[in-house]
Amino acid sequence: MAGDADRGPEQGEAVSEHDPRDDYDDEPWRDRPSPHDLVRLPASMMGVFGLLQCILTQLYIGVGVVTTVLGWVDDGKGVGDVLRSSTDLATILLLFAAWLMATACTILVMRGASDLTKFRKYPWVVAGAILTLLSLPFVYLAAIQVPLGIWLIALLSRRDVRARFQAVAHRQIIDSRNSIGARD
Repeated sequence: MAGDADRGPEQGEAVSEHDPRDDYDDEPWRDRPSPHDLVRLPASMMGVFGLLQCILTQLYIGVGVVTTVLGWVDDGKGVGDVLRSSTDLATILLLFAAWLMATACTILVMRGASDLTKFRKYPWVVAGAILTLLSLPFVYLAAIQVPLGIWLIALLSRRDVRARFQAVAHRQIIDSRNSIGARD
């Protein structure tokens, strides 16, 4: 470069087009994605896998009920016989409890995905992310859901995402995108 670093270029010397002041990034937030952009894809994936889990839950429980009823029919049992038998009644109650728990887990995941896109109800979103991480109720989807759950937990622990949840909770968001304004 022409001239001295302290004095600048001398008259008549060739001047470089590089300005060392351009090396400093004084607007580091400019190229960063907004929290809304960060959560769009993982929230969509969380919702899709929640719906898939819900459909599989209903199919699995339906097959369990049909199999159990067909077993009773093959044994020649009537409705009265089934209700009087403690083991058959326990089977019915177990199927019903499993159906309720599995359906509740999948609904929580789908609700968490919906709330994540709106930055509402942070504890429920975290609960949905944990259920996604644990791949409940069907663990055979774990190959995809475990990495998704880790991604969701990491995303929910980011400072800017948590701040967005707090801003929405305190009604400081004017636009659903990325502007923060005064309280209502």
